[in-house]
Amino acid sequence: MKILLIFLIVTVICIYYLLLGYTLIKNKCTLFICLITFIILFYDFVFINISFVVGTHLLFILKSWMEYGFIALLILIFNRVFASDFKFEINNEVIIFMILTGFSILGFVTGIVNGDAVSKIGLGWRSYLLPMFLFNGLVWLGFFKEFNFKLYNRFLIGLFFLISISTFHQYITFNKELSELWFYGYFEKGLDTSLDLSPYNYMREGSLRSTGIFVSPLVNSMIFSFFSMLMIGNVFFTLRIEKRLFYIVLLGMSLVGLYLTNTRIGFILLFVGVLTSFFYFIKGFKNFWILFLMPLMLIVVTFLSLIFGYINDLSALGRLFQYSEFLGYFKIIGLGYGNERVNVYYDSWFISIALLFGIFSIFYLGFYLLLIKRLHLQPMLKNKQILKEKENVFYFTTYSFSFSLIYLFAFQYSTGGAVLLIFYLLNFLVYNQIVCKLKRQEQSLVI
Repeated sequence: MKILLIFLIVTVICIYYLLLGYTLIKNKCTLFICLITFIILFYDFVFINISFVVGTHLLFILKSWMEYGFIALLILIFNRVFASDFKFEINNEVIIFMILTGFSILGFVTGIVNGDAVSKIGLGWRSYLLPMFLFNGLVWLGFFKEFNFKLYNRFLIGLFFLISISTFHQYITFNKELSELWFYGYFEKGLDTSLDLSPYNYMREGSLRSTGIFVSPLVNSMIFSFFSMLMIGNVFFTLRIEKRLFYIVLLGMSLVGLYLTNTRIGFILLFVGVLTSFFYFIKGFKNFWILFLMPLMLIVVTFLSLIFGYINDLSALGRLFQYSEFLGYFKIIGLGYGNERVNVYYDSWFISIALLFGIFSIFYLGFYLLLIKRLHLQPMLKNKQILKEKENVFYFTTYSFSFSLIYLFAFQYSTGGAVLLIFYLLNFLVYNQIVCKLKRQEQSLVI
């Protein structure tokens, strides 16, 4: 019976990957991105459940979707370069590829110098850089030319319902036993990973911090904040009244989901994202750097609240301690991708980056800032009249989500997880499909 189950699992996963390959080769952009979005959001749920049936080595083979995608993209890119006799335009995607290659070399070299195993270095690189290589490669190949935002919006709403149902069901049926959580057995495999060692991560004052399909209430909260931004964008840009009412109901569901995670972070991200987008989309604010200061000011306010005791729960105070403690491990050239202190050791993404790249981390952070800044055009008030309804929705959502991550990075480690992967996907998609469209429109008006 187990052999038959393993066979069915392998067959389904293979069909899924074959479908991904088919949509990539045939340039079925919208279907491809829908499939990628599903695996990003449901990755933990699917492969942790599969781990209860298959062995470690087979599991690794089955879940390596980014590696397969990267290899496929390299083949397609090199094929195009060879076909053109190595004549290609030095565009934004080529520059980004070169920057990412530079960071790859830096992280690998420092990791080897510091004596880390190559396998650990590779896993760290997979989390930090492979997703950007993947989505940038899709843009380089011209893959995002024909994208149906209306269909993608419907697909995301379908996933939202699944995640909401899972979250509501888990919260309602939970009987104050961590062993009831769907992933409990997965973490019981290791003596130092048992959920019973850290019950505060999943319960607060006797109430469940609902994780839904994820293994962390924090990730669930962040994803609900993303869906809340999507629903607000739909409410704001949808023309038909009855559809607006529908999205208002969905927004209410999303806020309830946020509440059931029993965490602050999702509400803070939603506040930061909506605040910056309000000034950009509604008020037509032109200065990017003033908008950039908004999440930074909130970070400062949070630190002051921690220092002066206005926020005094242990998990929050622990983050304050980490900022003073990590300096003892800081190296000028960085620790490299394989060091445990740069991989899910600290809560802050900023700390992890500082330890990973050392003094070169300022360039890595600058690169991230440019990814966000390139979404900013001025003036926005006239631009939104050029775009289609759902293009406006996803422009609003991506812009909001991008600014909220600036705050997130100060207090949460998100590398390799669903939150950052969604950011990469939407950033490259929206920039290529929407921002470039607006730039071309502006150039045509000037001419």
